[in-house]
Amino acid sequence: ALEVHSTYRDEEANAGRQPPITKSSLPYAGKISPEQHVEAIGVSFQRVLTQTMRKAISEVNPEMVATVVLAIEAGKTLAFGREGDRIVLSSSFPHLSARAVLHSIPSYAVEYSADERTIIRRAIIYGSRKSIYGPVRFVLDMCEATRALRQWVEILMSLPHEIGAVSDEVELYGLMHEFHTKWISTLKELITSRSPLLKHTMSDGIAFFVPFKLCMKLIYELAPSASFKRLIELNAGVWEERKKASGRFPDYERMLKPLCNNEIAMLAKDHSISTEDLSVWSAFRNVFNHYSWLGRRVGDNTVPESSIVYLETGHVGLASAKSVHKGIVVFRATRLEENIGDVWKELCEEVSFARIIDDKAEYERLKLQYGSGTQLNVV
Repeated sequence: ALEVHSTYRDEEANAGRQPPITKSSLPYAGKISPEQHVEAIGVSFQRVLTQTMRKAISEVNPEMVATVVLAIEAGKTLAFGREGDRIVLSSSFPHLSARAVLHSIPSYAVEYSADERTIIRRAIIYGSRKSIYGPVRFVLDMCEATRALRQWVEILMSLPHEIGAVSDEVELYGLMHEFHTKWISTLKELITSRSPLLKHTMSDGIAFFVPFKLCMKLIYELAPSASFKRLIELNAGVWEERKKASGRFPDYERMLKPLCNNEIAMLAKDHSISTEDLSVWSAFRNVFNHYSWLGRRVGDNTVPESSIVYLETGHVGLASAKSVHKGIVVFRATRLEENIGDVWKELCEEVSFARIIDDKAEYERLKLQYGSGTQLNVV
């Protein structure tokens, strides 16, 4: 851990150098040597931090990093027990065992300030994103240094033969968090600047409707293309690992299945959008799904898993005026209100009602029907 940490404290690392993404060669069955385990942990430590996290952890004292690692390893002596010739996890809360060991040391409260202890404590207790009671809710004011250390803690708490799969999940979580943070910033900037792009969006007060092409334009501004490529790889890898797992995952861990080639081709043809954009969207919608942005229903209709729909809307003040739209992404308006406030309502088009159109045939029929009116707009 200290070796990896020292590389991030170098000026070159802070300038934005991205370490190569590699995978360890740990076997998934049989004995794993300590040397193999240490090598795998080092590789995983490199993988699971985003560039923002690397910069944040570079500003953390090496002593704090060592304290977190030693606390986790010492806590394992309480959380694991021997049954016959095997060592098994005997506690559902190994991170709490680590915290207990840490607080049993009298000098801990003297050697670290209150802020430093907060970073260490949170990195340990939030080292797991779930518990036997459900998802672990992270504090809203968690700093990036804590989040980076938390990533490493989750790797340290994983079983040796599971470290590859766990690393994929942890790296995916870190990447999704960074994308979501930038997404919120982008929306705030659009609303603060009263961007004319928002005129292309619509809302019925419950859902927020965004044209797919506009949505992808905003998404592509969040990160370089390499990040989207990595997101697609991780999304596919984690999905395949979950398919192998027995039992049903709870709703809070639910992932949307990657769109297959046939689905992408059909959506591209029906909604006049590119297959390249749909490939990125297939993975990126899991970011929105994880943070509860995707709308599930519009009126009595269920939004498909692709989250791309045909939409019929009514114009406010014009009872008989209606429009039809294709290639529309459905978001929950409540997420905008929670993160930004209700200023956005003034900037998007208000519609009197919204209804999902079942298929392309109905869309084409309504398009011809509404197209004869002078007050109607077909998008």
